[in-house]
Amino acid sequence: MVDYFLLVLAGMFIGVAVSAPIGAVNLICIRRTLEHGQINGLMAGLGSVLGDGVFALIAAFGLHAVREAIMAQEHIIGAIGGTVLIGMGVYSYLREPPDESRLRRAQLVSNWTDDLPHAIGSTLFLTLTNPATMLGFAVFFASLQEFFGYITLLGSWFLVGAVMIGSSLWWFFITFVASQFHGRLTRDHFWFINRIFGGLIAVFGFAVWISLLFY
Repeated sequence: MVDYFLLVLAGMFIGVAVSAPIGAVNLICIRRTLEHGQINGLMAGLGSVLGDGVFALIAAFGLHAVREAIMAQEHIIGAIGGTVLIGMGVYSYLREPPDESRLRRAQLVSNWTDDLPHAIGSTLFLTLTNPATMLGFAVFFASLQEFFGYITLLGSWFLVGAVMIGSSLWWFFITFVASQFHGRLTRDHFWFINRIFGGLIAVFGFAVWISLLFY
């Protein structure tokens, strides 16, 4: 019989493990939190949570045909994701920081509603165009099958939900830390943040392309 408590703990660990590695999505969530506040950053993290949920469903319920289709198009999907990352990095690098009046207004008024559909959609897209995440879920879930043996249908739903909870906890943590600096940064600070984060996001995109060309 499956120990649901351990299964949920394992699922939450997987959710954190796939979210925590520093990458473009982490940088995007931190950047949005610094400028707009924690709720805006959390909404960006929600896109990643939804993407993780899709991959967790595929892995947990053994949707072999879907998984194989994704992995068969790994290079195409990766190329799209890498290109988007480069474009987002260049845009962020060249983006003018908010003016001082907007920054002061953000300190007085919760500006969390700024462009939420884009915040969610961009991170959802980046998560779904990362085949490595799908592969990571497949490896994690195969290990769980070895440990727990047969996982029931109910257990699979518990597992998917636990993954999404673990992922959400990570985004809450990282945006909470970043939110401590919200309202304290000047236009000059954001000028450096845009260039550092934009450059790093572009580097992640080039890294995807290099991995596709040489591996």
